[in-house]
Amino acid sequence: MRLRDPLRSLLALGALLAFACGGGATPEGGTTPVEVSEAPPPPPFDPMAYMPADTYAVAEIDVAQVLASPYFETVWGWAELIDELDPNLIARVRSALDRTERVILPFASNRSGRSPELGAVILVGRYEPGELEGFLREAADSEDFQDLEIAGHRGIGNDDGALIQLDPGAWILGPRYTLDTVIANPARPAVLADARYLEAQQQLTIAQPAVVVTMATVNDVARTFVRRETPLSSEQAAHVQSGAAAVSVQSGVQGEIVVRTDDPALAQALAAEAQQGLGEAGQSMEARAMQLHTVAEQTEVQQDGTDVRVRMGLAAQEVEGMLGALDAFIQLALQARQQSGATATEVPAEPQPVAP
Repeated sequence: MRLRDPLRSLLALGALLAFACGGGATPEGGTTPVEVSEAPPPPPFDPMAYMPADTYAVAEIDVAQVLASPYFETVWGWAELIDELDPNLIARVRSALDRTERVILPFASNRSGRSPELGAVILVGRYEPGELEGFLREAADSEDFQDLEIAGHRGIGNDDGALIQLDPGAWILGPRYTLDTVIANPARPAVLADARYLEAQQQLTIAQPAVVVTMATVNDVARTFVRRETPLSSEQAAHVQSGAAAVSVQSGVQGEIVVRTDDPALAQALAAEAQQGLGEAGQSMEARAMQLHTVAEQTEVQQDGTDVRVRMGLAAQEVEGMLGALDAFIQLALQARQQSGATATEVPAEPQPVAP
């Protein structure tokens, strides 16, 4: 058995010596040894406790699984082709990704408390000292970041936002008005225990997803999000209870979306609209050129009472074909852009004198 620290080693050694010397029994006339009780260990670090109280949706990304996907390197190669991105910055991002295990994205209200926004970014991983701070300084191209401390946790930031270390392997990035509150008073948001949220998550059937997004209309901000970010009318949006989505990229790509309502008529309308949209998307010339019509063909829409479920499954061969087509399309677009830029920068020839 491995002992956790020198104190426990000394206690164990003392107990062993006492037993070896016959100290298992109390000597006559001796005193009863005083029992030393250890303090209970602190609870394990919970990154979910550092989300805004009015969080209504959470996205969880298993970065290790994404990086292990056979398709990641192809997609990452596209980012390296973008001229506007500094190659050094891309390399720093990749280094940080390789050390990241998990990303948690809570969605909550903005500073006004009325509009939805991304509340923070929680990073869990194995980072080198100063790695994330250096990356943030370079990515933001800002010189006004200062060392700071919030409720005993250190990091860097300014009046607008900050990157703060929560645990040896966890950091949080977000606006100051959010971080000042959640770091000083960590507590799991109510949505994580809401029955609608939990039921939506339980409806997902993908066993080991790389990405999971779950939401529930637990507050006005959530209902505002449904009204603004979906084609639903205000009346229809009022009947949405929760939703969840999951994606797996281990072998092929599997995706699933579940929307839970309290109105079977709305569920029927949503299923019909989804089916119609898939049919139209699969017929466009652009979709067929990049083989995106395969997604529509391999997607199934189901209605079950007040719920709607959309499932998509692409075999590894189909994904590889799509990525190949997309790669060819991107290469052609980059070539056309480079040629256009070269033409625009050519120096026009000086006009020749006209012979009399």
